[in-house]
Amino acid sequence: MQDYPKEGNGSMSQNNGTYFIPKKIFQSRDQLGIVETLAIGHSVVPSEAGFIVDPECIIAPTLTFVQTFKEIQANPQESTGFTELSAQFGTQMPDPLCTKSAGHLVLTVPLIIFMDDVSGNV
Repeated sequence: MQDYPKEGNGSMSQNNGTYFIPKKIFQSRDQLGIVETLAIGHSVVPSEAGFIVDPECIIAPTLTFVQTFKEIQANPQESTGFTELSAQFGTQMPDPLCTKSAGHLVLTVPLIIFMDDVSGNV
């Protein structure tokens, strides 16, 4: 499995009539050696009250994504906003790092700080 940089976080994509908010995009190889790009995130269903976001994360293939959040937002017939329960997801889009980078690739590096406090030295 290969991780992709933080490029999917905070954007919504259309997926066959429903929508999807990817949190992380990664690459996976199946038992036959076929590589597939997948995304873990939240499924979103449109309603008359607005978008309803499922809080449970699922995995979806990125090949099914049709539109980006910017394209959905630009279409007034599709962009109805989020319901009250899903409003927190609307405030996170587009991702602040992606906005700041002006469309450039954003890479995140984990910082692991380790202190050895079990050696007996005080």
